Amino acid sequence: MKTKILFIVVFLGMLKSIITSGYGPVQYQSNEKTFTHKTEAINKEIQKIKNQIVRITPESHELHDYFIESAGIIERLMGYIKEDIKEGYQVEARLGLKEAEFLSSFLKEELSVTQVRNKTLYKEIDVTESGLKGDGVSDNNEPLRELLAAVEKDHGHIKLLFPEGEYYIKAKPGEKAIILKDQENITFEGLGKVTLIFDGHQAGATLFIQNCKNLEFRNISIDMKPLPFTMGTIVSVIDGNKIIIKICEGYPEPDETYLTAKYLRGLVRNPKTGKIDSSCGDPRVVKFEKLEKNEFLLTLDDNALSGNTNMTENFTMGHYFTFHPRQMPGSENAVNISDSRHLLFSHFNLYAGNLHMFYITKSAGVKFLDCDVEPKEGRLCMNNADGFHCRSNLKGIYLERCKVFSTNDDCMNFYTKLHSVGKVENNNEFIILGDRLNASYKAGDDIAFINSNSGTIDGVTTIRSVKVVEWDGQKNSLFIRTKDPVRNIISRYSAGRPSKIREREYVSSGADNYRAAMDINEPFEHMVMNLGTKNDGFIIRNCHFGYNRATGFKCKATNGVIRNSRFHDQVVLFMTGIDWWEGTYPAKIEVTDVVVDKGIRFSASLPGKSIGQDKVIKYMRHLNFENVRDASGNEILLPVEIK
Repeated sequence: MKTKILFIVVFLGMLKSIITSGYGPVQYQSNEKTFTHKTEAINKEIQKIKNQIVRITPESHELHDYFIESAGIIERLMGYIKEDIKEGYQVEARLGLKEAEFLSSFLKEELSVTQVRNKTLYKEIDVTESGLKGDGVSDNNEPLRELLAAVEKDHGHIKLLFPEGEYYIKAKPGEKAIILKDQENITFEGLGKVTLIFDGHQAGATLFIQNCKNLEFRNISIDMKPLPFTMGTIVSVIDGNKIIIKICEGYPEPDETYLTAKYLRGLVRNPKTGKIDSSCGDPRVVKFEKLEKNEFLLTLDDNALSGNTNMTENFTMGHYFTFHPRQMPGSENAVNISDSRHLLFSHFNLYAGNLHMFYITKSAGVKFLDCDVEPKEGRLCMNNADGFHCRSNLKGIYLERCKVFSTNDDCMNFYTKLHSVGKVENNNEFIILGDRLNASYKAGDDIAFINSNSGTIDGVTTIRSVKVVEWDGQKNSLFIRTKDPVRNIISRYSAGRPSKIREREYVSSGADNYRAAMDINEPFEHMVMNLGTKNDGFIIRNCHFGYNRATGFKCKATNGVIRNSRFHDQVVLFMTGIDWWEGTYPAKIEVTDVVVDKGIRFSASLPGKSIGQDKVIKYMRHLNFENVRDASGNEILLPVEIK
């Protein structure tokens, strides 16, 4: 009995330390009973949720595995909280509790949405009866817009049925191909083989989804005509930095629109395997000239960005050269999702796109089942950026039995957008600078101050108020007042850096901007991160990724699962990307039964430098790996510190 009483006293003492402590001077006024009550409440809620899962989604249900995995993430998170209590990680335990509260609450919401979907009878509409034609030629822009406007007024549960065919959609200059804004309770379903073809002449051609709820997309593909990139066979390699290519059949000739791109990225591919020839570096095209017989003379940039001082040294005649105009004015992603909840994509395929194939931000409950993101048969490339680019989402995405091949950057990139501390007015008053600030913070949000020099968290507090201000000539800056003080924060003002943020000023690809920033030595200013937009709860199962220009998965997220998946010819990178104002250290992630051909790496990209895994592993707590192997079947040995 005495032993039990002693344990309770010690445990409550630990809880008191957690509730009343923080990084530096941050104080959280609460008590042991509140913390204990919340912990017990969440554990009880998980049990209720597990009972609901069995009732609402039996094993035969398409989302059964998703809900089981989601409940498992929360259960493991509660275990991590106990470990953090025991080991003295006070702030981590407090943040873990808030993560668990959100994840359990949102999982209940998702179960409720699924239950309604299971019981709802949808009003079915054949789109061809509203004027759409699947002949691959007719422009379906206006009839589709009119149909979507009519559906929005209906306020019911609608199922739009697309009979087999190719539906060409020619976006007007400056407009999106399909706009779904403030729409709810609509299913888009293909009957047979259905492809939506966007006009490749318009850089903004995209499926644009904003502030929508409860949408489903089933058995539909998206392609572009003409393609927003090209490919040619290398027919001549000229000494120095010039090559001649002959455009392959089915690919467009580069035209004046390519010249509007920020830069022209190239890749060399083996014609037999289709794989990227990494020995040829990362060439950039600075000039192209039309010759004859569908041939073009390309002049390549031979600077350090290309990874090869003599750009043509390893080039081989007969190999393919893919040619991508990146970041053209008005460029858009193939599917752009923002501020939306409860979207389901099933057997939804993307064959071509301009930038990212899926760009998902500030959303929650976005799920993908049996979706292929890969070039159409006979092609070797499909876009100019990532496959799944997930930025600052309330809840991480779910990928089940999906493929992502041959992207022109990462297969997946999950991260939270960071913003720069411009000036510290007081210890609880801060001016924040950066991109897309206005929708990033609101009163009540928990925020963290990230140390740019190490990637660690130096302060955690809650926002009391937010106001848009102009500071030092920077319009749309934010003045944030916090509930608790956070001391010793470095700002751009105190570091002597200009208030104007230059694009890529901390990475070498920023060229002159980078060099100007590097003239100023450390310390660099702190970054601010919204703790509610970390892509928590992401799930990747039974998927295949690979054969793309960069990494298989650039993970800067927390509370996730990667299970029974294969990364072909790729690396998985657990990292923080402070130099790009992206993310914090990944944590609380389970990786099981995964093959990663080129291994798993750990790093921190900080302004002006990169830090290797021996120094950053200690910040990546609760990463669990089991049966993780390389292409030869050898177990990938990981640092002891994270086990």
